[in-house]
Amino acid sequence: MRFPPDVDKAQFAALLRQPPAHRCYAVFFTARSGSSWLTDVAARSGVLGLPDECFNPRFVPNMAQNLHAASLDDYMLALRRRRNIAGCFGCELTAHHLRATFGGAATFMRYFDGAKFIWLLREDIVLQGVSLMKMQQTRISHLPQSSAQAIGHADNTVRYDAAAIKRWITHSFQAEERTEALLARYGLAPLRLSYEKITQLPEQALAQYLADYLVAPKVPPLSGRSAHKRIATALNTEYAARFRQEEAQFLRGITQTRWRWVQKVAPLSAAADRDENGSKTPAPPPAQRH
Repeated sequence: MRFPPDVDKAQFAALLRQPPAHRCYAVFFTARSGSSWLTDVAARSGVLGLPDECFNPRFVPNMAQNLHAASLDDYMLALRRRRNIAGCFGCELTAHHLRATFGGAATFMRYFDGAKFIWLLREDIVLQGVSLMKMQQTRISHLPQSSAQAIGHADNTVRYDAAAIKRWITHSFQAEERTEALLARYGLAPLRLSYEKITQLPEQALAQYLADYLVAPKVPPLSGRSAHKRIATALNTEYAARFRQEEAQFLRGITQTRWRWVQKVAPLSAAADRDENGSKTPAPPPAQRH
């Protein structure tokens, strides 16, 4: 990863005088796993930092320039100060981002020693592959950037492409394998989440669940409302069913391997017991005997 050689050292020195975050976490994810919604919820909490893709190799050069960071060391020092929100620094990255930006797990872990980790995946990797295929064809990734009418119109232009779905499934599965290898190598026990489960939670409950895991302050009422909504249509389900039928052999080994990972996903039953304000819902009184 190349960093800008021409930076303002005085501006960088001034940034270093700001206090660094004392709470740090990283979210490992794969594309179309709900990471954008999780980032939005965390950012609106005011206590969970801004866990965006600050290590995406497409974004790092411009971000490093804005932070006056001439090296990865400088970049990390700057991020933990500029992105310090209520004492918390968070980020999201894929296994591909990690390799491109840090060069490998050893360097990454040197910077994130003592951090907490979250591992966000999608339980249904076939629907994930279909979603990525559609995104590639339509250039529509999230509802905030596109209207519901545009999403419906885009379905008329989408064509089933088994080869593309297979490539995206392979891409996601390889990232999952690398992430699982890192977790095993360093003995990490992340909070394991899935798209399917977090999208069933009220935003406030999810934010408080994350705060409890990170030992962060109680989450105040979230500011505003998220514009992130599901953009999947009936076409996604139709294409996924067709792919499962036609590519059963391809999926067999992937499904068997992923089963172990999916089984470890947190059930989120505790979070589901919270009301819309994130407070624990009291249990109903016991039935009276007569």
